Formats: sequence, structure tokens, C-alpha cells
Amino acid sequence: KSFDKDNVPLGAVKKIKSYVSQSDFSSEAIGAVSRAAGALCTWVHAIYIYANVAKEVAPKRTALKSAQDSLTGKQTALKQAREELAAVMTKVRVLKEKYDVSVAEKNRLKADAEHMQLLLERADTLVSGLASENERWQA
Repeated sequence: KSFDKDNVPLGAVKKIKSYVSQSDFSSEAIGAVSRAAGALCTWVHAIYIYANVAKEVAPKRTALKSAQDSLTGKQTALKQAREELAAVMTKVRVLKEKYDVSVAEKNRLKADAEHMQLLLERADTLVSGLASENERWQA
């Protein structure tokens, strides 16, 4: 129960390779002589297979850890970029609202100016028309 199966020394794996590759070192053959030795043989075969698989998987675990660390960093950068984007979008929205208010004010002032120009033209026409009446009244 306390055997560290994840850190089997390479020397031990090489030593048990010679035993595991022998045809008479099987759990059935040794189990016929002793049930305890047969179970131990099964355990040795399992540890040998596990050590070989772990040797192949170790670089992949390292690559996975590296990829996960990279992903975490990229997710943090993405979160920060999204927060910055939200701040910029808020500023754009505020500026658009100010722009819309300014355009509406400009249009109102333009309409007022056109209306005042029309009133000035009418007043000028009225004053010109009354100027001739003034001469007639003076006479």
C-alpha cells in the first residue's frame, strides 16, 4: 500500500524486465506453486506495465501542465482585455450620447436661425411697405 508506483527507479524497471520477459514468470505458472507468489508475480507485471506507461505519459503530463498554465495566463489576459473593452465601450456610449445631444442642439439652433431669418425678411418687407405709408402720412 505504501509503494510509490509513480516513481519506480529506472534501474528497478530494467532489472525486472529480464524476469517479466520470461515465459515461466507468469502468475498462472507461479500461482500453481504458491498462491502468494502468484499474486506477487501479478503485482510485478502490473508495476512493470504501469512504469512503462508512466514513462510515456510523463512528458505528456508535463506538456498538459504547461498548456494549462499557458491557458490560465491567456484567460487572465482575455479577462483583462474584456474589462478594458467594456470600459472603452462605456466611454464610446457616453460620447455617442453627448454627440447625439450636440447634434440635436445644433439642429434646433439651425431651425431657430432659419425661423429668425424668415421673421427678419418679413419684418424688412413690412418696414419697407410702411416706409411708403410714412411718406404719405407726412405729406
